Amino acid sequence: MSREYKLKLIQKSLDELGYGSFSKSIEELEFQQKDNAGLGKNAPSTDDKKYELLIEWVFKKLKEKEYETVVSYINSKQKFDDSKMSIDLPPEECRAFEALDFHTVLDLKENVKPVFYKLYVTVILYLIRKYYFIDIAYLVTYQHTGSIEEGKVTGDLLKYKEKSTNQPSLIDFVRNEIYPLLDEIEFLRRQIDDQALKNSVPFPCLNLIQSLAKPSESKVLISLLLATSFQQSKTGEYSEFKNYLTEKVLSSKHHCNSIFEMVAYSLHDQLSVLFKKSKSSSSETDLDDEIQPNYMDTIIDFAGRYQRQLSPYYLPPRLRVENEKFITPIQNDVNEKYKNEFPSHNMLTLKNHSDEVWIAKFSPSGTFLVTGSLDGTLVIYDVLNDFNVLATLEPDNMGIRNTIKSNRAIIYCCWDPNEDYLVSCCLDTVVRIWRVSDICKNRKVLSRNEQSSLLVTSFTPGENIRTWTCEFLPPNLSNMYNPQFVIGSPDKVLKAYDINGVELFDFYGDTETDDCNTSLDSRGEGPKESSTDKLSSDNDGKKSSESLHSRFNRVGDLAITPDGKYLITANDNKQVYFYTIPDFLDANSTTRKVATINLGGKLVSCSTSLSGKYLLLSITPDELQIWDISPLHSHERPFLKRKFYGHRQGKFVVRSSFGYLSDDDEQLVLSGSLDGYIYIWKIESGQLVTRVKGHDGLLCSSVDWNRYFSPKKGQRDYGCLWCSVGDDKLVKIWGPPDWYSK
Repeated sequence: MSREYKLKLIQKSLDELGYGSFSKSIEELEFQQKDNAGLGKNAPSTDDKKYELLIEWVFKKLKEKEYETVVSYINSKQKFDDSKMSIDLPPEECRAFEALDFHTVLDLKENVKPVFYKLYVTVILYLIRKYYFIDIAYLVTYQHTGSIEEGKVTGDLLKYKEKSTNQPSLIDFVRNEIYPLLDEIEFLRRQIDDQALKNSVPFPCLNLIQSLAKPSESKVLISLLLATSFQQSKTGEYSEFKNYLTEKVLSSKHHCNSIFEMVAYSLHDQLSVLFKKSKSSSSETDLDDEIQPNYMDTIIDFAGRYQRQLSPYYLPPRLRVENEKFITPIQNDVNEKYKNEFPSHNMLTLKNHSDEVWIAKFSPSGTFLVTGSLDGTLVIYDVLNDFNVLATLEPDNMGIRNTIKSNRAIIYCCWDPNEDYLVSCCLDTVVRIWRVSDICKNRKVLSRNEQSSLLVTSFTPGENIRTWTCEFLPPNLSNMYNPQFVIGSPDKVLKAYDINGVELFDFYGDTETDDCNTSLDSRGEGPKESSTDKLSSDNDGKKSSESLHSRFNRVGDLAITPDGKYLITANDNKQVYFYTIPDFLDANSTTRKVATINLGGKLVSCSTSLSGKYLLLSITPDELQIWDISPLHSHERPFLKRKFYGHRQGKFVVRSSFGYLSDDDEQLVLSGSLDGYIYIWKIESGQLVTRVKGHDGLLCSSVDWNRYFSPKKGQRDYGCLWCSVGDDKLVKIWGPPDWYSK
């Protein structure tokens, strides 16, 4: 970044802050310093300043599309004048440099022959007229299509605005104004020896002059005329002309919003090669355009963001902050600061279970936590009251006879969205439904007798049918007073029930037949009827076809998208299936399997992000994957976003979790491991942030982040806390290291 740029940025920022007078004093001080430096041998002369003013004026006029004014001035300084564009130059605009010899501003070596000077000037005139023609051609072709922004037509182009300029006039412009200059350049080039040209002309200028050969330039001009003719015959279309301009003709590297701006910048770039002072003056000339309003704020903001993103420990604020404190952008200091703030500190260790703990789930409001254990109990904790135990739920058989196991170990559990019910899946094949509304509303510790009365009902999906997973549907009009949930089984059962244990829907029994299934084709063109193949994606993002020879699969885990549209199942055959969720109260309703993901390992858990955009999969023996499933809504296939490695789970069920919600997007992924550690990754980068020693070398079987907690004004943000459970019988609560000091 040049010194002039920095000064201009400071001045503009001061103006925006209301310190215009101070900004002017900086400018005066800068001029004074330059004058003082004039005592030295390298000080710019008065003529040098005039040269800079002249070049600045030329570029300013060309940017304003006043081509004729510039051509008229150049011709007025020459012995030769073949220009047909001739107007009187306003003297007030040229007073500062009216006595200058135009020869002195060109990037020519000393004592060159007049033919070199004439070649230079002819090249300049040709470039100006060429880009003038491009502007005219674009304007007259598209001014009726609505593709030209209001206010972009200025200077000499105004005479063509809304004027009927037919095709012959464009041809005449090329024939009379441009081709004679091309012929003159060819004629002058033949008079100059190639070696003499190389010795007298700087390389960039030589390169430009040699590129203006008549055959190649004629091809460009004729192509533009043909494209213009084609477009005028097809009103409202301009793709060929525009594409040709941007890809073949315009050389500008600037980010521009219109063809007119690209023409101005391309002409500026080419003419700059021919002027001595163009590099310094052009950088100054364009500063006002490059420095956007509040640019200093933008630079500081971007610097802060960049430095924060360099730290794997940085997490954006969970709550909206008007002015987030800016950290001095020194990478090591920033990294150390965020590392010390990262929520990986063990705050509490809870010892309320007598055996291995297999599952942990924060409630939908984030104010409660439930954990399930091999000891057969569900323990409910009050998050807002230092995780005090509110209830310990111990099931009985309720008269249910089963022949598999008497072990009532809790494999999985889930909360009703309104926090009125809990459903648990147990090793004894019994699904138990608990009414916990009184606990959640009153936050009162219940007696043992009171706790036993919370069991609403128990049932089994069938004889010797194991239940490993369950999820409630999001609330809607049909289940507002009668919540509904889905049960998945490794014994090929996938059914929906209400909180009274009444079966509502069988996803396997009520699946549409192959001939009726809607499939997604590989081009993402949407539903295709009467297809026997389903769209599927493997873990390398490739497409394959899956025959629906069997609709019955062993369900290891399931998830429901937040909008309630899709049921997702993780199966033992290394596949993820996506089903539509119908209205369970409609006796004629059916489901469809709309997509499949093929994977390389056994699936043990799946969960969705809050937005419903991402699906997190745990795959044995040591891999996590995030898939973007948002394309389902436009009848396209999901795609792989990220893979995560580092943890180990072997053949065991380890339930992973999204973590740390900020602006409706989770920032982290967490997973337990066989070695007792918890591993934490950044979602966007895939970077392993840290691993936390949690369960003393024993399996950490489940983690869950309190994602959904939304603090009220003045309340602590419990959304920064998360939980891990393991085979050491412990429940551990983690959060920021300064949690208790806040």
